[in-house]
Amino acid sequence: MKKRVLIPLVVLALFFTATPMVAAPATKTTFAAEMTLKIVYPGRVWTTRDGIRQVKGAVAEGNIIGDLTGSLRLTEDSTLDLNTGEGFSHGKVVMTTAVGTFEGSFVGVTTAYLFISGKALGHGTGAYEGQKIMASFEGHGEMINGVPTTIASIEGIILSPQG
Repeated sequence: MKKRVLIPLVVLALFFTATPMVAAPATKTTFAAEMTLKIVYPGRVWTTRDGIRQVKGAVAEGNIIGDLTGSLRLTEDSTLDLNTGEGFSHGKVVMTTAVGTFEGSFVGVTTAYLFISGKALGHGTGAYEGQKIMASFEGHGEMINGVPTTIASIEGIILSPQG
């Protein structure tokens, strides 16, 4: 009878004295860059009777230059109140560099018709496999050679769970 009680107690003692496994903390790499995006497909666009412009499925392409360098492609839906210049947008983004991609989503706010700001979140592939990117952006829109273009600064971090 004593052996039956003693064995579970020894197992419990070993369980509580074992060294716990500790995961290495993720590394955080900060970055800054500039992006330029031009509308390549306007999507479906309409304006409501009360002056709200809706855009569904617009596509913009361009580049990013800085700590990260490569190309960008966005697919977005947006709403803009033509009476106030206030609006918002959201969509998908793919950033491709020479060694991999980050794919994710973004949300943005438009003020005074031209100024944009927002946040983006994505997951890596290729050399970025298992990494996560989180960024904020701020910039403005303008017409360049008759094409709507967005120019913005981007700042953020890349999280690598491998440490």
